[in-house]
Amino acid sequence: MTSAARYGGPRLNFDEILSDASIAGVAIASPAALHYQLAKAALLAGKHTFVEKPLALTLAEASELVALADRAGRRLMVGHLLSCPNSPHRVPQRAAPAACQLGRGEVAAAKSP
Repeated sequence: MTSAARYGGPRLNFDEILSDASIAGVAIASPAALHYQLAKAALLAGKHTFVEKPLALTLAEASELVALADRAGRRLMVGHLLSCPNSPHRVPQRAAPAACQLGRGEVAAAKSP
């Protein structure tokens, strides 16, 4: 069973997701060689972008993605478990590392208001 069928959502390909104005952000969990290409496309489409580590395979590519996010006013975040050894949802807020203390809904929002 597909996730779309299981959770009742639409089944969209990446281009459809990028062109859908109601989708504010994307999460990229693909082979590392595709991270830069997919994240760049998402940022150029105006999406907030979460990328599993590594962000890119070269420093130049990673720097370009950071610059794109800055110019577009979008959030770019890299998933890195060692920065937050436990999910902030499972750790009392006072015990979470400062880098893990996110505002409510900061990462989870998927649709534009």
